[in-house]
Amino acid sequence: MKLRFLTLTLLLCLLPSAAFASRVPPAHPHGRDARVKAAICEVAAKHGYGPVQTRALLVLAYRESSWEPTQKTGSCWGLFQLSRSMCRGHHWGRVRWNTDRAITYIRHRYGTPRKALAHSLRYNFY
Repeated sequence: MKLRFLTLTLLLCLLPSAAFASRVPPAHPHGRDARVKAAICEVAAKHGYGPVQTRALLVLAYRESSWEPTQKTGSCWGLFQLSRSMCRGHHWGRVRWNTDRAITYIRHRYGTPRKALAHSLRYNFY
């Protein structure tokens, strides 16, 4: 059952969605972007997120770093632009670690990725 849920979630999060199609450009099917999106989907499924929450994470990652795992902007690093204090001493450039840490932060501050995305769309940060 869990494998079936994971497979369905991965398939749905890689398919285009009308709700987010205008916000997230499609990834090249065999490029780095596709691998980054697949890794985000895997971590989201591990945390029990379905396709809607997973898509919100994908949109956040694109808005924050254009799916560039080693992105640095000011004092924020990685895919989800985590603060230096959250990343210090860790492998922040690794997609799975950065996504896992971002989910922990999002759960603590916003509850769900959709709420974090709503905040990001309104105030241009989350």
